[in-house]
Amino acid sequence: MLCGGRNSKGPHYAAVWRQGNLLHFGFQLAPDQMTEFGKGLLHNAIAYIARFAEDRPIAKTSNSHDETWMRPRYIADRLVPREGYDPSGLFDDSVLSKRDPSDPAAFVAWYHEHRGYLYPATADRRKLALDDELVRFGTPYDDPRFLDRLIVALADDTRADLARSLLERFVDAPLMASTFEAWQSWSKENRGYTFFSDGGRFRFYVDPLAKARGIPTEKLRGVRRADDRARVAELGPVRAEAVLVTSNDGPVFELRLQIQEGWHIYGAKMPDGEYATPTRLELRRQDGTEFSGAWDMPPTKRAKDGTVPFYEGSLVFRRRLRPADLDASPTVRCVVTFQACDEQMCRPPESLTVSVRRAR
Repeated sequence: MLCGGRNSKGPHYAAVWRQGNLLHFGFQLAPDQMTEFGKGLLHNAIAYIARFAEDRPIAKTSNSHDETWMRPRYIADRLVPREGYDPSGLFDDSVLSKRDPSDPAAFVAWYHEHRGYLYPATADRRKLALDDELVRFGTPYDDPRFLDRLIVALADDTRADLARSLLERFVDAPLMASTFEAWQSWSKENRGYTFFSDGGRFRFYVDPLAKARGIPTEKLRGVRRADDRARVAELGPVRAEAVLVTSNDGPVFELRLQIQEGWHIYGAKMPDGEYATPTRLELRRQDGTEFSGAWDMPPTKRAKDGTVPFYEGSLVFRRRLRPADLDASPTVRCVVTFQACDEQMCRPPESLTVSVRRAR
């Protein structure tokens, strides 16, 4: 959720939100009817979602107008602590029986202690209830050990049926009738790449983006789920762009630099004894393969009273790729390290990372 806000809608509504590579922009006006602020918000929303081409929606969700909608706990998280709020619309009798109207603080504390055992009630999915199977199992689904304990319980004849029932309800995986060994293998393969979603019908899901990048899901949240690296990046007076072009000799990677007027960076080879940081280019491939040939470097300039080579203005660095390699790994990433100076000062050595992906 990017933009909540307060209006006539309920606490489970939002003005701007993202799910995978999809963005919901909840304002109904056409752009030519918007204020300048509104146009800017729309512009920023489009620029933002364009950075999520690699992500996809994962959780299976619905909205409160759907008859199968299950009330997520974050709504109760907001409303339960409110002074004077009547929770009868949020919970069934199994929860309301724990409430003493004369001691609302005690109920708030009880709610936070037991929220990992709450599940949409069988009779009314819009109300949260104490789940009998969870209570019998004795481990809330908020507990990081929950899935491991369920899988271990499959090997226990006295608890296997209960564990299998909970796995079927809580895990989005095609293993419902599988063995203890199959679930162990699934857990090992997906450890660190699962997450739980209230809005996704109270289930655990595997995160394919985190799995592909080898980054635990808990560390790959929000804007970190954007495409691995930007095609265009800017730092101080230097702007870098990565481009793939076609030539008679095959695909060519181009790194295009634009250096702000009045600034310069240094050449790739510096005379002995010079302190300035040379410009370095490092190409990285997902599969670690090599490029074909050396860099085609633009010509450097030299000051009239010195021997230090430097670059200024617009530059293009080129390197050829082997076509077969590009088919195998379409993402090409380049790290450029440089030191930018003007007539009065030098910035410390800095690096920009850009990448380009060829559509399959």
